[in-house]
Amino acid sequence: MHFNQKYSMILIAAAILIVLLSWGMHAPPHMQDILTGEIDTSVEIIIHPVRIVFEPLIGFLLFLVRGIRPLQEFLMLILWIFVIDLVIILRSRGTSLISRSLGRWGGRIALHLAVWSGILLIMLFGHLPANSVTNLSDDQALVNIHSHTDYSHDGLVSHKGLHAWHERNGFDAYFLTEHNHHTSTLQWVEKQTQNEISGHPVVLAGQEYSGSNHILLLGLTRAFNTKDMPDSVAIDSAHVQNGIAIVAHWFSHKRHPLIKYIRDGADGFEIANQAEGLSVDSIDRQTIIDHATAHELLLLASCDYHGYGPSAYAYVAFEIAGWDDLSVPEKRASIMDILRRREQERIRPLIYVDRPVYSSSLLWASPFINLFYYFRHLSLLQTLAWLIWLPILGWLFMHIREKRFLHIAAIIASASVLYFGTRFLLLSRHAFMENDIYAEYGIHLAIIGVVFLLYAVIYTMMTRARV
Repeated sequence: MHFNQKYSMILIAAAILIVLLSWGMHAPPHMQDILTGEIDTSVEIIIHPVRIVFEPLIGFLLFLVRGIRPLQEFLMLILWIFVIDLVIILRSRGTSLISRSLGRWGGRIALHLAVWSGILLIMLFGHLPANSVTNLSDDQALVNIHSHTDYSHDGLVSHKGLHAWHERNGFDAYFLTEHNHHTSTLQWVEKQTQNEISGHPVVLAGQEYSGSNHILLLGLTRAFNTKDMPDSVAIDSAHVQNGIAIVAHWFSHKRHPLIKYIRDGADGFEIANQAEGLSVDSIDRQTIIDHATAHELLLLASCDYHGYGPSAYAYVAFEIAGWDDLSVPEKRASIMDILRRREQERIRPLIYVDRPVYSSSLLWASPFINLFYYFRHLSLLQTLAWLIWLPILGWLFMHIREKRFLHIAAIIASASVLYFGTRFLLLSRHAFMENDIYAEYGIHLAIIGVVFLLYAVIYTMMTRARV
């Protein structure tokens, strides 16, 4: 494997920088108790072996999925790639050919958009080998209180897919909380009771009621219709079944003061919500904590999982002695007993931490901030994977014509977009009564995939003809 002096120096500098960040400034990911700020040692973070082997190819993408503002950060990364691509073209063609260089750059933008659209969909729905966690204690259960399947209007995962996702991410139990109904949820719970599906993780029935704010009704045992219910009536309907009511992601909209929901009978609040972003404003977070403490209410974290992304980074740890020895009904009863009694001392809301929260004013610099913290959080094996792959990637960069590579990548990515669009359209048939976005996403992605694919093929043929 031969490199000229320029590329050799670049590779050596890159290797030194990676080692300095990952070893000299190492800051490993950890689980943190939201309320105390302390690192939780009862949960261990597991790095998938496949990820270690292919770390330079997928590691940073997985890091982006767990971002503070993942979609905004992803779009900012694409903008920086456009800028860097323009600089490279201008340098290669010279300032005397600026107009021609800008034309070439404009033609390549669609190719870049095709590539990164495909990458985004693979990140969200491709089951990449993300980091997960394992419970080190026999006397606690890791629970997600908030999740959806494609029986919600905005869910993109089946019941089986949801169950597998929770198992991959180390959960011992989860509440299924479809929007405004739970008949299908009760049927799923009954299947587990009858041993028709795996008993791990344990599934409990809930509903996400849409009132003046979304409210999680947890521990439901019978179906009822919440359409047009006032908040207080929906909460009472859960209490009648010995369930509880948790105000979901109040900090996202703040339509009413917290005291309104306390007077309506709410049992607690979400203090963190993965789907809404874990970076809750410190003033809002303290407001929630103060109200919950004053009225002895619960503070919980949730994934609010809808089928997007391979990772979970919000958990609730319940202290339950001899968890593994309990039957499925006993496990459900144990979780609900703690919630009904509002035993916050036996509940720890946890979040996965691998970077600090930065100001939104620095969003423009997010690709560089993320790269800095990405390399700092790498383990020894992940760093070694980078050092092994660096010369391979350097050789590929030297010997594969960049122009042709971008064309091929755009064609493959466009086909991926078309695949996901077709897949969602096919899936829309089985959940058409409850689900709105299978068909919506399917139509849009199929059209975008076809347009990108035609453009990439035609652009490639025209470029080859000019050569």
